[in-house]
Amino acid sequence: MVMRAAGIQKGTGAVSFVDSAQISSWAQAAVAAVQEKEIIAGYYDGSFKPQNLVTRAEAVTVIVKSLK
Repeated sequence: MVMRAAGIQKGTGAVSFVDSAQISSWAQAAVAAVQEKEIIAGYYDGSFKPQNLVTRAEAVTVIVKSLK
């Protein structure tokens, strides 16, 4: 959703999160795109936690970064 709303093209690189195997295959290119644009950086331990629910703070951070 973020990638499309921000008008970002699908990523071409690999996702570099330590838990990237848990990211659904259909979402890999979108996650790569927002990671390349530094909209999503992941957690301090290098993980993405794709199965977690997003917090309000995380959502606001992503929205603000995608508007820049």
